[in-house]
Amino acid sequence: MKKNLLLLFYLVVLAEVVTDAQIIRPFTARYYNPSVRGNIVYVSNSIISTAGLGAGVPGTGEIPPTGTSRDNSGAAINIDVDGAGTAPTTLIAYGSSWRFHDTVTTPVVTSGRLTNWNQPAYTDTWWRTGNAVIYYNDAGTTAANNPGNATYPTTYFRKTVNIPSVAAYSDFTINIRRDDGAIVYVNGVKVYADVFFTAPTTYLTPATPATNIEGTNEYVTIRVAASKFVSGNNTIAVEVHNQTNTSTANIRDMLFDLQLLGNDMNTTFNSSTADLNLPACSQILWAGLYWAGDQGTFGTDSSWISGDAEKTMKLKIPGSSNYQVIQSQQTNQHSLAWSTAGFTHTGYLCFADITSLLNTASPNGTYTGANVLGPIGIVNGCGGWTIVVAYHNNSLLPRNLTVFDGSVVINLGDPPVDVNISGFLTPPSGPVSCELGSIVYDGDRSSADSFSFKQNGAGAFYNLANATVPLNGTNDAWNSKISYKGVVVASRNPAFNNTLGYDASIFDLPNALNARLSNNQTAATVRFSSPSENYFVHVLTTSITQYNPSYAFDKTSTDLNGGLLSPGDSLRYQINYSNMGNDSSINTIITD
Repeated sequence: MKKNLLLLFYLVVLAEVVTDAQIIRPFTARYYNPSVRGNIVYVSNSIISTAGLGAGVPGTGEIPPTGTSRDNSGAAINIDVDGAGTAPTTLIAYGSSWRFHDTVTTPVVTSGRLTNWNQPAYTDTWWRTGNAVIYYNDAGTTAANNPGNATYPTTYFRKTVNIPSVAAYSDFTINIRRDDGAIVYVNGVKVYADVFFTAPTTYLTPATPATNIEGTNEYVTIRVAASKFVSGNNTIAVEVHNQTNTSTANIRDMLFDLQLLGNDMNTTFNSSTADLNLPACSQILWAGLYWAGDQGTFGTDSSWISGDAEKTMKLKIPGSSNYQVIQSQQTNQHSLAWSTAGFTHTGYLCFADITSLLNTASPNGTYTGANVLGPIGIVNGCGGWTIVVAYHNNSLLPRNLTVFDGSVVINLGDPPVDVNISGFLTPPSGPVSCELGSIVYDGDRSSADSFSFKQNGAGAFYNLANATVPLNGTNDAWNSKISYKGVVVASRNPAFNNTLGYDASIFDLPNALNARLSNNQTAATVRFSSPSENYFVHVLTTSITQYNPSYAFDKTSTDLNGGLLSPGDSLRYQINYSNMGNDSSINTIITD
């Protein structure tokens, strides 16, 4: 029994029990509500698919946990239900005029004439001028000199473009054609480098692609955040490196062209939708938007994460015809360059609090997520977005709600990662309900993993990756699905049953006779582990029935002077309240 309405709740405390696992950012509580009549739901969809699967918009209809022949082992492609939206504005067209320096020699470099060559203030009037395609030993418009006379492999390019108002664009796209490798700068800041370049890169550094750069391999699309540009003049600078100094004709060649596009707020390169359908009279307490992209082929291939484009996405809320650009408030990256050696994935995880953007009293409808950067063209890619919603509704039981987020790699065979949860109190009698959810990347069909729960004092963990939990099959909780309490969520477009590497699911903990979480409990542990696959964990949510008083209030007033209310009249206030909770309370204090 509570002795007072003014209760002190312990903060949620998390502890990681990890050896050799990769904790890029430990789990911490992003949102915590000790007791509220409400719950947690996800508004979620994948936004990266795999080439060659299904008809129309690529995908698959396989109900989990089946579908061993359908995973994200093919080349990643964008899903775009908006069909690209508004056409972008061309700011630099293919075939434009460029300044270029094609006779880079040691004396030129040592003289200092190329110092800060990629900065806006640099004077390039002594460079050559020509229209792209600029080439050597290839085909184009303007022929360059033999790159360094077969000694120096690098050619430099510069162009100034005036953008009257950067605010007119949500972001920018650079399409570059290069042979063999390129590094791109916007206003002196590097926004892209081919994967095979490692610092330090100089004018003597050759390109070292895994395959010869010819034909379609010459083209690269680079997404760049609007923050890299300024209103007024902007400098685009590019260094193109030749593959080798040998005389082989189709290897010792050079080619360059570039296009810059300004994207309207409604220009999309990928998009997908998901619906929110809360019970009547619900009110949103908190909403967090999580998005990410991941690929598992080359741990060193981070070139697709460029120009800070991963730190923004677009969101269209119900009733709006326009997108809003959402800026990440927490970004974590992972690759061999950014995390523990030996891990072969590359990607990023982002978060933004969007509570203020939603109509908290009337939030239902269709949400559209767009422009989530992904590893397009690389095999074993995945990506998606999820709005985690905590809401209040008087018709529901009091629950303890917590949203944790972090950046945790679960490697096959590594020791488990444990998340300790506390600050709740289950009812002293009757049934106890516990809902556990998570957002996970690169979970495959029919690859064993583990998602386990144990209340404090219990002898063993209970693994939710079992056939008793609908859709989880045998030892496979993270199998590319978006589901709520055992049912695939269908109110999405596209509504793939197999999301090809993206999981956002909430599970009911099987708790008949309170076997997993009993009465009067205050702490438990959630465990992530895997005997046979690698996956990323971004979010963990918990929703546990809470033992607490809960009050309903009704306040009325009467004008004792009668008639219309006038200054100086006396009022009588009457406050009625009742305890609608599952626990009693005495010595209650009400402050009005």
